[in-house]
Amino acid sequence: RDAHRDALSMLRSAPASSLARPTPRRVSPGARSNVRAPTRASAAASTAAMTTTTRTIWRVNKTGAISGLERVDGDALAPPGPGEIRVKVKAIGLNFADVFSVLGLYGATPDCPFVPGLECCGVVEAIGEPDPHLPEGTIVPTVAVGDSVMVVTRFGAYATAVNAPLHQCRPLPSGWTHEQGAAFLVQGLTAFYALRALGDVKKGQTVLVHSAAGGCGLFGLGICKAVGATPVATVGSQTKVSAVLERFPDMDPDTIIVRDRRRFREQVAAGCVAAGSADGACDVVMDAVMGDFFEG
Repeated sequence: RDAHRDALSMLRSAPASSLARPTPRRVSPGARSNVRAPTRASAAASTAAMTTTTRTIWRVNKTGAISGLERVDGDALAPPGPGEIRVKVKAIGLNFADVFSVLGLYGATPDCPFVPGLECCGVVEAIGEPDPHLPEGTIVPTVAVGDSVMVVTRFGAYATAVNAPLHQCRPLPSGWTHEQGAAFLVQGLTAFYALRALGDVKKGQTVLVHSAAGGCGLFGLGICKAVGATPVATVGSQTKVSAVLERFPDMDPDTIIVRDRRRFREQVAAGCVAAGSADGACDVVMDAVMGDFFEG
């Protein structure tokens, strides 16, 4: 399954604000078009920006090598359509999926030519008309021109400006940099979708998190702690143990496993016991690597 697509569908019905600290500004649930009425200044700015503009993009003309990625100046960007906002991009997220898409190894990649990039963060430049066709229950955040927002683009983020569906945006939490906002959504939503939508992780459970020092893994550990579950982490080296403990200094080192294939079963059992599991078993496993194996 396309986890990125499924995570986007979750974003329509539930904000990921519980994953972030500090807490993002509240969005208005259940509204189809609850864009805040702009001030006179922001209305003028929005009207001025509601024209076709030009931008710089990074475009993939042919997949298979990084050399297929080229910079294009003067690309035309139409005004935002119904339900969209225009965002001046300040930072983009760089994910493995972006690299795979450029190399032609990501199944969800659009046909060439395309602009890669699944997430970005920037400043609202213009707001389109409300979209009357959004599904019931879609959360539409309250924004105005000049606000900083985090954006899930589903390709297209490698640009100096983007048009994005407003319901796929969230206000940047107070105190966060644009770089932090750009690095949050894809990895955070993927981990949230895995553990909450699929795994239904609950308080008191023991959760085995593979590749715990990576982006999704670190978010997975944080989600477990947020809901009151106890994570057991697997990593590939002692250096990555230090990375996990740097992020979660209160985590029991005995629950962080440096993988050894010769005794991995025993390692997991010992880690689960250290996490409080009486029988050395876990309730949920989060594995972001072995998708092909589990899908058969």
